[in-house]
Amino acid sequence: FGRCNLCAAAMGASQVVCTDREDVVFSVTETNLVFNYGEEGSRSTNICARELCWGSEQQVETLYASGVCDKIDTILLSDVLYDSNWYAPLVQSLEAIHKHNRKGDTSTGPPRPLLSRFSLILGPANS
Repeated sequence: FGRCNLCAAAMGASQVVCTDREDVVFSVTETNLVFNYGEEGSRSTNICARELCWGSEQQVETLYASGVCDKIDTILLSDVLYDSNWYAPLVQSLEAIHKHNRKGDTSTGPPRPLLSRFSLILGPANS
């Protein structure tokens, strides 16, 4: 579990936040991080595990409020498309991350809609 995260950390990502459901993140993901990097706070790389339940904007805000990251600029997804019931909650969480990242953005012009960025994964966007 967390191979994409481990690879990102090994390749020099400045900050890696591994997320999953509460029952997985603390029983599996954190155990894997401890095995590979030691206890949080004593790791030689900036990698941690946090709960993120898809579809909850509040959980996205809680992730940011925890102080592990200011802005998310790259999202790696792995093994997430096996159950179509999770597509909508996944997109809701991605939109919440996009919304948070745009806070204080002073660029001109409307932002490109987030959903269109994921249309290849989720199928054609509704017109």
